[in-house]
Amino acid sequence: HTSAAELYTRLWCVYEVNAAQDALVVPFAAMSMTYFLQALEGLGNGKDMEDVCRCSSASAECWSPDDKAMIQEEIAKGIGWGNLDCKIMDFRMKALQKVLDGYVPLLDWARPHLLKAGVPADDISAMIVFQVAEIVRRAGIYVGCHCLATIAECNKEEAYMDAIETIVVSECVDAIKVNDPDGPDMGLPPGFDPAKRVPDEDIEGLKSDPTRRRECLLNLEAFQHPIGWLELGGGGNFVASYAQEVEKDAMQRIIEVFKRLDTGGCGSISKDKL
Repeated sequence: HTSAAELYTRLWCVYEVNAAQDALVVPFAAMSMTYFLQALEGLGNGKDMEDVCRCSSASAECWSPDDKAMIQEEIAKGIGWGNLDCKIMDFRMKALQKVLDGYVPLLDWARPHLLKAGVPADDISAMIVFQVAEIVRRAGIYVGCHCLATIAECNKEEAYMDAIETIVVSECVDAIKVNDPDGPDMGLPPGFDPAKRVPDEDIEGLKSDPTRRRECLLNLEAFQHPIGWLELGGGGNFVASYAQEVEKDAMQRIIEVFKRLDTGGCGSISKDKL
């Protein structure tokens, strides 16, 4: 879900959600921060979840005329347009609700600190969303630099590596700090995996320690802090919990399919048997 395009005006999008669910493949919807804020504003202005998440799949378009004809035929002879609209709306409502479930603890965590700092109450929601979005963007830049750095390292391009490290120091290091929870500041935000947190002083040290900076840049397993921010931006631990819930719901159907294939009842299916 993005603020730049309404995904469900695209025929492949509505078709693939339905096809994935029918095939027992669990689809998930990610939302940009700007899209989420627009949805939040809509809910605050009297719209309900159905208003925000409704779509008209029959109006969806497709770049390829052949693809459009094929998909429309599949939908018409299968689930039907009305049922597909209900299915997509339900899918979007559940996705939005899970992001809201993750946002509320973040809002509750930040509100008293921001009010104390003099931020007007009406501005808090937008401030939290856009500030988190900016931090997540910087974390994304760091991960992108990691990808470029691995290429530069393999090709022994030292000048290119130096340029990447300059971007990390100037664009990312200060932005991705979370503040120390034992200090006078706000501490670790809900949804940020504590296991991935790196203390602020260690992050600050990346500016002056080129050896450690390069180690962290090349090895995200050893420096998972930016990943913690990216996870939070995608719903953090709340989305992980949602995935587990959905998997539990689908597990019984998977077991039933497995039993039909496991004709010998041995509890395993070999490649040759398949």
